[in-house]
Amino acid sequence: MSNSGEPQRLVAEARAQKLLARFGLNRPSEIILEDIAYALGVEVVYAPLTGAEAHLIRVGNKGGITISDRIMERGRQRFAIAHEIGHWELHAGRTQVFLCTAADLRDYQSSPEEIEANTFASELLMPMRMMLPKFKTMEPSLAVAELIANHFEVSLTAATLRYVSKFKLPLMVVFSSKGRVSWWRRNEDQLDYIFLEQAQSLSPESRAAQLGKGSDLELKQVPWTAWFPHLIEQTGQLYEQARRFENYDITMSLLFFEPK
Repeated sequence: MSNSGEPQRLVAEARAQKLLARFGLNRPSEIILEDIAYALGVEVVYAPLTGAEAHLIRVGNKGGITISDRIMERGRQRFAIAHEIGHWELHAGRTQVFLCTAADLRDYQSSPEEIEANTFASELLMPMRMMLPKFKTMEPSLAVAELIANHFEVSLTAATLRYVSKFKLPLMVVFSSKGRVSWWRRNEDQLDYIFLEQAQSLSPESRAAQLGKGSDLELKQVPWTAWFPHLIEQTGQLYEQARRFENYDITMSLLFFEPK
């Protein structure tokens, strides 16, 4: 992998696919990450970590992955392990130690190494060949992301990011907290002209601002000004479905752009 420049996402995906093929894994239930790591010479343990969610250390052809024992959700544990396996497979020549924070495990706009490890983890956990055509023809909804999360035993966040980025739909996911946008991702192939301002204030017209506990049951039309007051003369309709995570004080909004 390159030491600088743009992250090599396609190479990362290909390496994950090669690993799945190497062990003959063809169903989600067969993707047992601790076994995969062990076969690669890496032991996975759960222990206290300070300032990080996951840690990888390499000594020659042996290694160890430590996952923070504060992570209780199995989906988050699995993504953290897959992320560190990504570093093991992709970045052997870079460093012998990776200390990955929660932001590293979610942020697809961080360093090239972290983006590559996230891309690898997403393909390892949710291979597109296992995902299509099962979820391809369903109507846009967080219900699709929830099905993906359950099917592949990943977090809803990881499933939604995969859904938004890989399905040929004009989708965007926005995470907000305390009345402001925290971070967002879009389908780059479909929405290269759509963006949100950094720490943008939530509009009272948005479903995220109106939502109490729980979630919207369906996509609902909202005005463009609910999210994109800086984009003028837009055509088509904008729909939003939101879900609130009380434990993390975060609201996740799925935005769907329906052109005229």
